Amino acid sequence: MGALFSCPVSVLDPDLCHPAWQLTTSGWERLRPSCIVPLTQQDWPFMQHKLEAKVTHRFAAPPESVFDAFVEPEQVRRWQEAWLSQRCDNGKITAFSYDPQVQGRFAIETLEDGRTLQNWGTFLALDRPTRIRHTHITDIAEKNDPAIITIIIEPEPEGPGSIVTLYDDLDQSQAGALPQTERGWRHMLEAIDAILAQKT
Repeated sequence: MGALFSCPVSVLDPDLCHPAWQLTTSGWERLRPSCIVPLTQQDWPFMQHKLEAKVTHRFAAPPESVFDAFVEPEQVRRWQEAWLSQRCDNGKITAFSYDPQVQGRFAIETLEDGRTLQNWGTFLALDRPTRIRHTHITDIAEKNDPAIITIIIEPEPEGPGSIVTLYDDLDQSQAGALPQTERGWRHMLEAIDAILAQKT
């Protein structure tokens, strides 16, 4: 067991620091009420200057089904299309590649209201059915400092479903975009939920 450390004042926030950090032989681990999100020692410095978007959604489906919806290419494409239809009336996916393995990459290109948008990244962790972690880039300028998305999937405490919490680190300069970012991720989770509901 590693020793527990209180968070520095610069990141003292109920969502970022609950209840503490633990340094183990594999690096820093951020402890949460019912899960552990491992971080490497290289990750620790970025927390000094990052914000964290956070959204939570309840799924009726069990954790295994929710996890698979995040990683199976055919399912991913279906909910990406559903999410796209929420954003614009005439959008379409113009390129799609998805390699769900650690160090595997994904790249999705969409045409939305006449604009070509891209997002891509690399999978860092795939721990079925509890955790997915990947980089996320929407602009080539972010290539050397990509956002890190962490998705935690937990069994519903008193029910057959799941509770999904998604964390997205943001630079302090993006503080004004926090509400919009969280709204976008919330709509994504709703799109996934709708696709899963069609399967039941």
